[in-house]
Amino acid sequence: MSKRSQISLVLRYIYNDTIREDFVMFVDAFDEASALLEETEDNEESEENGEEKKEISITGEVLGKIIIKQINSIGLDLEKCVGVGTDGCSVMVSELRGAVSEIIKVAPNARRCPCYNHSLNNSISQSSRVKSIRNLIGVIKETVSFFSASAKRTVVLKKYVGHQLIGLCETRWIERHEGVMSFMQDMHNIIDALLEITSWKDLNTSGKAKSLATVLCDSEIIVSLCSLSHMLSYTLQLSKCFQKKSIDLHEAANIMKDTLNILSECRENVSTRFKEVYKSSESIAKTQKVDLKIPRNCSRQTNRANYQTNSTEEYYKLSIFIPLLDNVINDLKARFSQKTLECFNLSYILPNKFINENTTSYSLNKSEIILKALADDFQALLSNDKDMVFTLLRSEFRLWKQKWNREKLENILVNSMCVTEILAKCDEEIFPLLQLLTRLLLKDDFGLVPTQTNTKHTQH
Repeated sequence: MSKRSQISLVLRYIYNDTIREDFVMFVDAFDEASALLEETEDNEESEENGEEKKEISITGEVLGKIIIKQINSIGLDLEKCVGVGTDGCSVMVSELRGAVSEIIKVAPNARRCPCYNHSLNNSISQSSRVKSIRNLIGVIKETVSFFSASAKRTVVLKKYVGHQLIGLCETRWIERHEGVMSFMQDMHNIIDALLEITSWKDLNTSGKAKSLATVLCDSEIIVSLCSLSHMLSYTLQLSKCFQKKSIDLHEAANIMKDTLNILSECRENVSTRFKEVYKSSESIAKTQKVDLKIPRNCSRQTNRANYQTNSTEEYYKLSIFIPLLDNVINDLKARFSQKTLECFNLSYILPNKFINENTTSYSLNKSEIILKALADDFQALLSNDKDMVFTLLRSEFRLWKQKWNREKLENILVNSMCVTEILAKCDEEIFPLLQLLTRLLLKDDFGLVPTQTNTKHTQH
């Protein structure tokens, strides 16, 4: 299987009120892309004119066409596809030419359902667009690799730190958060371990340790570490939420919105928030007996921003903290659009969400808002009558709520019921719209067509 780029196709569906998730096939991406290229008129014209053939390229558009071709080949109706589950990389989810966009052209009822934790990880990775943060991540990785490459160095590390360093893992995304924050807490001890190694006779090892210790005491690295750790402290809980074995989608949507609000509030009050970050930076610098300084300015600056300020705090706020927040906030908003978060409202129809709600004007208003959002979002699947779908859904939900309140009074364990048990109690004749929404919810990620190129990343 080496030197092959493959697409794995998995179908998730309901059969006899049971969730099935079946692997269908591997598809060789380049073989199929080559076949598609030969079918195009442009390529035929270029051959006739004696021009070179077009280069085979695995773009999102090509991936989408390959998936559509395979789905059609096994006789499935794409109009009945309700979701496309992929990882969060741009070739899959790009609005303009991503694979999902191509599939949705022929599957109008499908929803984009990327792996949300991978999307979160990609957003956090956008922090590397800030040069100082990118340099910091490189230094952390080099330091972790330096100690992990030798048992002798590990002994010294454990002597000062007490444990091995957490790497910035590319797939176990919580470790990225914990790795940075743990590195910040152990910074002083890590530098002490490096300084001991500088006295070793091995020139390569001692020289590398000296250079790493010097870099870690650099003002820009210290402020970058404190800034990144501050930002990751807000997204850590969200990452844990998205990686739980069992996830409450409605609650996850609320945590996502709350996280965005906190980051946006941090951006609005950036001067106050950065004071906390800067104090942490000064504390680390003081421990290492160094002063935080502005990099040397020159008359003509070409490789970094030339902020006209004499304040060290102001300089690092403008050059590191603000760009870091802006990159992550904007990318999170793009990846977790309102349309995506609206899908999470589906879990509201489960009894354990509304059974204990008080019949106050607030709860009734909340119920109306969520039902209206569901009616608007899934109108094409629910009913041909656009004007009546909300009225019908609201009526069904009121009856549905009464049903489960009665079940509760009869001491039936409503809160412990799984979705399949709830579906079995949802009579299609009485609750046709709610029954359909429950079926959509049973598909979990709303994913009918999970796709993945390259087997390095496990589909979630």
